[in-house]
Amino acid sequence: MAETRWHQTIINILIWIPTLFFVMPGILILHFYKKYWDYLVTNFLKPNFRSPKFMDMTMCQGNSYEYPNTNAAQIWVVQGSWISATEFSEHFHKCFLQDKSDRYRNLYAHVTTYGTYSYYSHCEPKDLDLSWHIREYKLNDYGQGTLESWAATWMTTNTYEVGRPIWQVAILHFGSLESGTMETGIVAKFSHSLIDGYSFIHMVSKLTDNPAPYVVPSRTLTWKDKLKYIYQSPYVVLGAYGNQAFSRDSQTPYKKLSRSLKSKPQKWLMSFATLDLQTVKMIRKATDTHFICLMLAAQFGALRKLLLESMSESELPENLWIGSSLAWPNHPLSFTNHWTMGFFKCPVKMRDPLERLRAVESFYREYKAKETDTKGMFSLMALLRMLPTWARRFFCHNDFALTNLSFFFASLMLSAKQHYLLGRKVKKLYLPLACPDVVPVALYGVTTSHSGQIDLSIDALQSVVVKNQAELDRLTQVYFTQELEAIADRCGLKIPAVPTNGIAMTNESTGGGGSGDKFT
Repeated sequence: MAETRWHQTIINILIWIPTLFFVMPGILILHFYKKYWDYLVTNFLKPNFRSPKFMDMTMCQGNSYEYPNTNAAQIWVVQGSWISATEFSEHFHKCFLQDKSDRYRNLYAHVTTYGTYSYYSHCEPKDLDLSWHIREYKLNDYGQGTLESWAATWMTTNTYEVGRPIWQVAILHFGSLESGTMETGIVAKFSHSLIDGYSFIHMVSKLTDNPAPYVVPSRTLTWKDKLKYIYQSPYVVLGAYGNQAFSRDSQTPYKKLSRSLKSKPQKWLMSFATLDLQTVKMIRKATDTHFICLMLAAQFGALRKLLLESMSESELPENLWIGSSLAWPNHPLSFTNHWTMGFFKCPVKMRDPLERLRAVESFYREYKAKETDTKGMFSLMALLRMLPTWARRFFCHNDFALTNLSFFFASLMLSAKQHYLLGRKVKKLYLPLACPDVVPVALYGVTTSHSGQIDLSIDALQSVVVKNQAELDRLTQVYFTQELEAIADRCGLKIPAVPTNGIAMTNESTGGGGSGDKFT
């Protein structure tokens, strides 16, 4: 242990000495230039502009209408009589727009570039036209007749209008009164520069009056803590980044990602499923593992099965890397963007699903023990904030392509109590992402725990990870479930024939929201 500490100390010193003499002057120039330029712009040149906060800056990569950026979504399926756009608008206005504080000011914003940096530009509250932002659509307006294809197409279509805030809500009606199967689909599309997944949790809590538990303990960092993290950052962050970028693990089947994105944009696909909460609980109890580690192990076990359809076992990569959103202490109960994540290594060539889970858990525990994510926030994220908009956009796009960080996964937890929206039962709730332009992500998975169930959405670029919708459905609705069952079997667990929470493992048996469900 002592040798390890000395090793880290020497590397930190060797990095910080040239940094202080050659790099730090440039960083200080950038810091003060941005500080005084922001002051000049927001106080004199453009008083209606607001400089994004520390966390928000990463996803503010240029003019909203020129660079559509990454869109985050809420997709609801609500049972009962149809919800109209007018009824939902009134409820949305009551929950958020009557609040006179700054908690929801991003609802009035779009991103624009002025000079070197990007800013939030706000419309006046009286100019926010909810009849434009919240509208009813028909299922044949976008996609190919399923909720997934509709959402994937609409999410990657730049439907924002110049001068308007960069969010929209679509209301879709399924079934009919005569058939007794009336359902409402609600697809909320927000630019990721305005909102993140944890803010979406807050949105659901407000709309359903069903508060979600906040499980991340609050924490106040002293200046001593911050200085310690800054000092320790080079060894920890560069070590993690170097392993990811330059090891053999980075030579993945998706090396073509950057080339395919630059040649022509690929179609974005979505697939939905519902997992058995009881099975997940049983596995976690038997293995003493974190929820996110179980999901990552299942994700890459499922991806392994898909890869074996087109290659031999000897051709599989040893490992693949994935970014996973991590909760951050003191996340405000408002609409903002705390973009924080960790980078985790997941075995793919490994056959045993239980050993894969243990390997992911071991890596996760070591990662958290080193506080790699926190130290990264005080180095890479701090540097990103100071970079001019064009440089930040270039860095983010090429960083992901360079390191082959083509995969992301997030897990979000809402209240375990049944959710109701405007008196109707919430049947499904997905929180997917669409990554059309700025951030070249090949596959993004999100689990949403709510109402005693786990809803899963996996989104992917066609022809990079999957060839078509059928392959993505197999990955999401068949292989993901099979991997959970295989882990349970290795643990000697008996999966209930009928899940105790009444939630089936796949969409086919629930009839809810899967690609095989044709809504008319």
